[in-house]
Amino acid sequence: TLYRRWLTAAGFSNIYFFGFSSWNQNFPDLVKKLEELIVRVKERLPDRPPILIGHSLGGLLARACVQSTGESFHLSGVITLGTPHQGSKLAALGVGKLAKSLIYRGPLIKELEQGAPRADTPCVALHSPVDNMVLPNHSLQIAMAGWIHQETAPVSHVAMLYHKRTAELTIDYLKSMRDVTH
Repeated sequence: TLYRRWLTAAGFSNIYFFGFSSWNQNFPDLVKKLEELIVRVKERLPDRPPILIGHSLGGLLARACVQSTGESFHLSGVITLGTPHQGSKLAALGVGKLAKSLIYRGPLIKELEQGAPRADTPCVALHSPVDNMVLPNHSLQIAMAGWIHQETAPVSHVAMLYHKRTAELTIDYLKSMRDVTH
């Protein structure tokens, strides 16, 4: 809700949300559903390749989309917030297959490491130095060419969604991605 308000105030008018339940879901099905939403958005706005912003698991879904898409599925960029790019040791305590699939350096992470975004798609990983959900903290970073890493103010994992300065940093990156593609 706050991001919608902050994005609108910054001049962004075509804002779509991808909500999902992490119960009884698996990662490939969620990626497919997100890709279907992206296709619908692109049909409505064919001259504006979307920019994906994802927090935590949403960031991994955005990463999967930018890595798996072909020429006809171009994105203007991806910004992840507090995303466990290398998984999290806390995922071992999660309930359900989806949560457990996010285990630190597990099979899902190794599969994601096989892909790469298009060279012309800017990708940014925003992460807090005190994230309390993604452990170890270095697993917030992605060891892949083409990604920019930016440390935020020291805020908790969930607080990234409510922290105005993190939102302002996200908006700055959004504007730079929008300006490059338009």
